[in-house]
Amino acid sequence: MLTVNMIIPIVLTSCYASVAFALRPLNFAYENGTFSEFILPREKLFVSTIGAASSGLSADGSYSWHGAPDLSEYIISMDIPELGISGDIRLQSIAPAHGPCGPAVIGETLEFNWDLYWVNAIPDAQASVNLQINGTTLAFQGPGYHDKNWAPFNFIPYLNQWYWGHGRAGDLSVVWFYHLDAAGKVVASAYIARDNRILHSACAGVTVRPFGEGVEYPLPAGYNATVEGYAIEIDAGALGNYSFTATAKKSIVTPAGYDRWIGILEGGLVGGESSSGAALWEMMGPAVEV
Repeated sequence: MLTVNMIIPIVLTSCYASVAFALRPLNFAYENGTFSEFILPREKLFVSTIGAASSGLSADGSYSWHGAPDLSEYIISMDIPELGISGDIRLQSIAPAHGPCGPAVIGETLEFNWDLYWVNAIPDAQASVNLQINGTTLAFQGPGYHDKNWAPFNFIPYLNQWYWGHGRAGDLSVVWFYHLDAAGKVVASAYIARDNRILHSACAGVTVRPFGEGVEYPLPAGYNATVEGYAIEIDAGALGNYSFTATAKKSIVTPAGYDRWIGILEGGLVGGESSSGAALWEMMGPAVEV
């Protein structure tokens, strides 16, 4: 499972939108449970757009990305001798782009909440990774993903918690984003696609709840319970109701107030066949430290 949440250094920011850092970390989580982090060199970036996509090149040529105008493909290339990293990552899209409330068409809003914007360029992809990391080959294929959120200012003081994730359940590509702000307001988005066609994309009719022994909603600051996954319920209108369970297999990022897991997404149309596949999701808050 490969997720590109702007791991490409288009802008040198932290994983929290609009919180600036001088350098951008590149994180790897390995199957044996170990992790490694590399700090990308800070270089000037030359960025251009063609169609719906962007392409960019660092001033020293050590890393670049190229997006197809129709968002059908993204290629990330790296050759950074000082870090011992070289190779490329390719994403071949299998699900159309979308905004918070609908397909990516002219006029579609990118505002998810009053203090947060979001666009999902590649909701699901066939990913191919071919990298050399300090002499070790890292090569695999699997699901991929690429989105971006941003804000005009630091939104963390206004956030209680959010639950975001994506995965496959059989031939369904699923994305969810559930946001609870400090005032108790909820905004949420759900997306379902199949065979490179959007079945449902809306910012209404979705509920996401964390589950696990002792877990309550919303999670209080300083909670001690272990979140084991999410229960996702989607009302897709005339298409019916969909129900999914994301169950964690491994935690891969755990700074204060932020967690990310990989695991299995299982479910489908209520009353229909249940399928499963790989998934990745995160929880931000409560009590995020930046």
